[in-house]
Amino acid sequence: MRRAVSVACAVLAGAAAAAACGRSRAPGTERAGGPSATVALTSTAFAPRTAIPTRYSCDGANVPPPLHWAGVPSGTAEVAFTIEDPDAPKGTFVHWIVTGLPSTPEGDLGTTGLPPGARQLPGSAGRTSYVGPCPPHGGTHHYYFQVLALERHVEVPDRLTPLEKVRLLRRSARARGQLIGTFTR
Repeated sequence: MRRAVSVACAVLAGAAAAAACGRSRAPGTERAGGPSATVALTSTAFAPRTAIPTRYSCDGANVPPPLHWAGVPSGTAEVAFTIEDPDAPKGTFVHWIVTGLPSTPEGDLGTTGLPPGARQLPGSAGRTSYVGPCPPHGGTHHYYFQVLALERHVEVPDRLTPLEKVRLLRRSARARGQLIGTFTR
C-alpha cells in the first residue's frame, strides 16, 4: 500500500497533490485561481530548474543573479520580487523581498542597484537585502524567484512574518512570473 501511495504521489502534479502527499506547497500555490496573466522571468546566470552558480550564494559573492522580466500588463501599479526556498529545514525561507519596482513592461534586477522608489523588506534572515542560497550540506534546495505585477500599491505591515508579506503581495498580483533554480552544498 505504501508503494502505491508513493507511485500515486509521483504521478500527481500540483499543490493539492503535494499537500496530499505530505510535502509543503510550492510558493505561489496557496491561492486557488491565481493571476490570469504570466510574466516571463529569465536569468543569464542559470536556466530554469538548473543549478544557481556559486557566485550568487553564501559560498560565493552573495550577490543577486541577473534577472530580466517581460510582459508586465498595462495597468500594473508596481512590480514586486521575491525569492523563497520551500525546502528549508524549518519551513519556507524567504531570501529576498523587493517592492516598489517600476511597472514598465520589462525590467531587470540584480545587475545594478535598485531603482529609485524600490524598497527591500526584511526576509527570513531579518536582513533588508539579498540573501543568497545557503542550504545545509547534503541536499538540493529549490529556489523560487518570482516577479509579481501588482494591481495596486500594497502597504506591507512590519508585524507580518516574511512569508506572510510574500503571500500578501501575491494576493494583489494581476500577473506573475517564476524561475526556479537549484543549489546544493
